[in-house]
Order: sequence, then C-alpha cells, then structure tokens
Amino acid sequence: MVINNPFRPKQPTDPAEELVQASTTPFTIPELIADAAARFGDRTAYQQKIEGRWQQLSFEQAWRQAREFAAGLIALGLQKGDRVAIVCENGLPWAIGYLGTSFAGGVCVPLYTELKAPEIETLIKRSGARIIIASAIH
Repeated sequence: MVINNPFRPKQPTDPAEELVQASTTPFTIPELIADAAARFGDRTAYQQKIEGRWQQLSFEQAWRQAREFAAGLIALGLQKGDRVAIVCENGLPWAIGYLGTSFAGGVCVPLYTELKAPEIETLIKRSGARIIIASAIH
C-alpha cells in the first residue's frame, strides 16, 4: 500500500506546468523590468523626442522610476487588484505610469486621449478605477 505524504508538494501532471516550475524566465511585469534593469543597466530602454530633443530613459532608470511611482500609488491607498485609469499621451510618463501601476499590484485601464470628457468619465466609472493618471492636457 502506497501512502502519499500530504506535506510533500504534488508533482505536476501537466507538461506546461513542469516547464513553468523549471523556468527561470520572469513571468510578471515587475520581474521582467527588474531582470532587464539587472541585465542592461544604463542602456536605453525608452526614448522620446520632445521639442526637437531626444529624451532617453535607461533600463535602470525605468525600473527605479516605476518603483517610486508604485510607492506613491500605494501611499495614496492603492490595493492589489485596484484599477488605475491612465489618460495620457504615449510617451515616457505613460510608460512609467503603466509600469508603476503594475509594480504596485494595480490593474491598468488605458484610455485614449482623443475621447471626449463624458466618454472618459463613463469608462472610468464602468472600470471601477480608484485612481486616475492624467497628463496636464487633460
């Protein structure tokens, strides 16, 4: 008679699950960014032309700024799973807002900046967003 030890982890029967358990590849956005920061450091991760000049953000800077942004969201009361609406033009601030929300455990709700105010208001209400990230234009 075979007695199974209930305290021993069960062996996966699904081959995909075996791959996930054996893999060293990061699977979350914060893990991916931390891994990229460790591997690529001061190499350029993002760049954007603003008023005719290129602004660059390294992998390390993106990781650090996303962590700082996440800390700010948590200080505002963001809880894991809370929705955060982002109404911002594409660019460096949008990327940091998205990454910071992910680092804090939030769920990003990206909204097009071309929407009219009543449309944005409706989508924010429907999404249940507790925090809104908006550019100065909005």
